[in-house]
Amino acid sequence: YNPNGHSFVLHSAHFNIDHKFSDSLTAHIGIDAGRDATINGARPYGGGPFDVLEAFATYTGGKVSLTAGKFVTYEGIEVAPGPLNPTVTRGYLYYFAEPITHTGFKVHYQATDELNIGLGIVNGWDNLVDDNNMKTFIGRIGYTPSTSFFAALSATYGAEALHNDKNQRLSLDLTGCWTVTDTLLLNFQGNFGTEPNAGYKNQSSTAIDSTASWYGVGVQPVYTSGAWSLAGRLEWFADPNGARVAAAAAGAKGNYVNVTLAPGYKLADGFRIRAELRADISTEKTIPLVARGAGTTMFTGALMADYQF
Repeated sequence: YNPNGHSFVLHSAHFNIDHKFSDSLTAHIGIDAGRDATINGARPYGGGPFDVLEAFATYTGGKVSLTAGKFVTYEGIEVAPGPLNPTVTRGYLYYFAEPITHTGFKVHYQATDELNIGLGIVNGWDNLVDDNNMKTFIGRIGYTPSTSFFAALSATYGAEALHNDKNQRLSLDLTGCWTVTDTLLLNFQGNFGTEPNAGYKNQSSTAIDSTASWYGVGVQPVYTSGAWSLAGRLEWFADPNGARVAAAAAGAKGNYVNVTLAPGYKLADGFRIRAELRADISTEKTIPLVARGAGTTMFTGALMADYQF
């Protein structure tokens, strides 16, 4: 995440525990500490510097597998462990348009070598304990026609507002990756969401009483040559009803563009440094930028080191 400027930051110290009980039964626990954990933490216990990002067991029998516990969402290019992402910071779609984790269970069916289907029932968006009386449904259809291309259509549908069982939030997400060459891959994403009584009708309104919609697209290419890498992100996110971007003024629509470049160099196996130059642009002059401060344009720079073992 893009922190306050002029600061050293421990984003994440992440530790995975995996155990194979048998050929059919496995378990996974992912523990996170640092600044990212304060944001990734599921409600109502989020906000602390430690987070159990995932904790689940999976039973597999033939083409069907069942997973129960806490796990990351189906949606999006970017993931919670920062070093696994193409760039250093995350984009708008990751944080504003999609959930981070779910708690519940899901079933996967590997229909063919190319086609897999997933369905699940969970507590909602980033809820360790449900905050209403309705469950959220999640689903995914993944298609991998070749080793160089895959795409997945994911969805979540359920009531997400506190103590509200009626207003169903829908999120549709198309995510994929095309391996153009041995050294170049292209990640892509398109997202659309809507929720009743979650947005403002107009700029003069002070009540959240309008059906809200939000949508965006993004591409993230990654080029690798030996120890060098160069990743980028071009992303557009629209929040016309002021429902998703907390920095938007009441009733003000928001359109945001993000352009990011992140060159990297691998110093040794598992040890890498990356720099990042990022531009955030708001096309609406009346609202502040996503990160902080007023205005229409913000430039940030970052230097990151990560070690994976």
